Amino acid sequence: MKTILFAVTHLLGTGHLSRISTLGQAYMARGWRVVIVSGGRPAPHLLRPGMELIQLPPVSVEGADYKRLLDSDGVVIDMAYREARRDRILEALRATAPDVVVTELYPFGRQLLRLEFDALLDAAHAMRPKPLVLASSRDILEPPRTLEKAHKTEERLANRYDGVLVHADPTIVRLEASWPDITPFADKLQYTGYVAAQDGAAATPDDQRTGDILVTAGGGDLGARLRLFEQATEAAIADTQQRRWRILVGGGGAEERVTTLMARPGAGERFIAEKVHAGFRDLLAQAPALVGQSGYNTAMDLLVARCPAVFCPFEDGGETEQLARARLWAKHGPFEVTRSEELTADDLLAALARVTGPNRVAFSPIDIDGATHSVEITETLVQRLKDAR
Repeated sequence: MKTILFAVTHLLGTGHLSRISTLGQAYMARGWRVVIVSGGRPAPHLLRPGMELIQLPPVSVEGADYKRLLDSDGVVIDMAYREARRDRILEALRATAPDVVVTELYPFGRQLLRLEFDALLDAAHAMRPKPLVLASSRDILEPPRTLEKAHKTEERLANRYDGVLVHADPTIVRLEASWPDITPFADKLQYTGYVAAQDGAAATPDDQRTGDILVTAGGGDLGARLRLFEQATEAAIADTQQRRWRILVGGGGAEERVTTLMARPGAGERFIAEKVHAGFRDLLAQAPALVGQSGYNTAMDLLVARCPAVFCPFEDGGETEQLARARLWAKHGPFEVTRSEELTADDLLAALARVTGPNRVAFSPIDIDGATHSVEITETLVQRLKDAR
């Protein structure tokens, strides 16, 4: 049995860990042993049965401040904490002796964790036989802040990696759309298609979508998310179609926020608020539309469920990834883009009318079988590395 080790740290939401879990499920289906070394806040519920979880001392961020990493008590981590994480990840590598090592997002991102990631790369290259070393990337990246950071990333990819799994459909978007220069590592890019979890309920025909309008905005206490919830409750009350809206609240303080929303006028009749739960994809399959952010996993769930959406992209801290994806998606399906700083209840209702109306944009054919393709690509690269020895 071959072993694959994923090294992943989610900081704000849990999207990276969720995508790795979907990937891991595809590897297990082909007989692989899957080990996930997770460095974010514990979220074992995201892993599928049979996966092995190795939890590092966790880190997270506050708001969109990616320059300070916090421990589980909200204290900025020190060098000893970083070294403990590094030692744990190296211990995991030695104990599992994987055939393949995958770093999620790094080296495109997570530069504050380069101590542990670079140590992992060094140790993997020193192993005999050396495992295949792959980077895992989403479709759209946050561009590097400086050319120096870009060059260091490109150097790592060129010299330390055997391949880069780009989880995107190249007919829709290519990595060069969000990275300044792919030339140094272009020969290592492997487009897998989009990685979508496809284990929810089957999509419901448009004329039978009798569920609630869904509203979701991830976790945390960021201002844009709170504005979205507030405008959604106003839109629900003003909705002349008498549809019920369901607000799904995630992240820290979710219970308190649910209580606050349910104390507002119209709660229970025009809208309900509840914590995010495992039935989200089943709800989405019945929903006439979703109002929410445009993270990678949300976009995938929408494609699987064939559900229209009004996007309110996450832009705090100068982030551009979600806005770029929302605008891209609007060309390939019944999706509209609103900006959080301009958002009003009237905007939401007008956008919903467009994405659910008769003149809406049709869904483009998009490859969402990226998990299966990732396994096939990995097995080809493993055999190629074996033949070259």
